[in-house]
Amino acid sequence: MFLVDTGSNTTCMHSDDVFRLGIDYQQLDNQSLIQTSGVGGSAGYYREPATLAFMDESGDLRLFDLDVQISQSANTPGTRSLPSLLGRDFLNRCRGYLDSASDTKQLEPRNVAGNQILP
Repeated sequence: MFLVDTGSNTTCMHSDDVFRLGIDYQQLDNQSLIQTSGVGGSAGYYREPATLAFMDESGDLRLFDLDVQISQSANTPGTRSLPSLLGRDFLNRCRGYLDSASDTKQLEPRNVAGNQILP
């Protein structure tokens, strides 16, 4: 599950979700390791190409290719449970709708061709 984060430039995955998806840290490219900084401090991330898949209301699958930042393996409970983030690299391609009164949240890609979400 991803947290919508309008303050994050990039989409990133943290340890619990990396583990849940079965991503093998040993298969990640060490050349892609970068250091990033934010409100919580600095951290190391692998920048890897990925395809995000979303299901729309009609059950159709929508695919989006982008580089995802995958956090370095973390062994402390506080860092393992950080949520993965949908950043502006994805959000800028969507319309967002939030209605707290009806507990409705919706992200709708603006440009879709076939099943691909376009820039």
